[in-house]
Amino acid sequence: MELNSIYRPLILLGLTMASALPLNSQAQGTLDTRLAPVNITGSLATVAPRHDVSHTCPDVAASLKDSLADLVYRLGKTGEMKVEFQLNGNGIDSVSTQGGPWVYRRPMRHAVRVLNCVNDGQTNQKFSFVVVFKQSDEQAGRDEAVALHEGPPQTLAIARSE
Repeated sequence: MELNSIYRPLILLGLTMASALPLNSQAQGTLDTRLAPVNITGSLATVAPRHDVSHTCPDVAASLKDSLADLVYRLGKTGEMKVEFQLNGNGIDSVSTQGGPWVYRRPMRHAVRVLNCVNDGQTNQKFSFVVVFKQSDEQAGRDEAVALHEGPPQTLAIARSE
């Protein structure tokens, strides 16, 4: 069987249809080249989180210290943890943690969920800060376990005293 004999009917059919298309279009008059308008709307896929968490959650340093200082003191793990959360009304949704000692992740998420925050009316209610777990000197004690530093990225230091 020759290759031309297989494709010849298909080629002829294609040529017949292609030649009929211009005739059909000419019979209707001119081609309509107007296209319907397309409206494209959307929003920014990701919004950069805010770093002014102490403005919206004024007692963030004290709350995290109360929730985590004893655990940090007992375990003594060091590292940095990035924390993000979404404020919905006056409640906190979708808390996420990255990095840091894994044993602190669940307690950190719980501590953030119970923060007392007030919606300030801004559109962007996504917040981010970094918690640093470190060992401190003996004089600092547990009362100095959390220090809040303003400015991006916001860093909370939770220190372990010996």
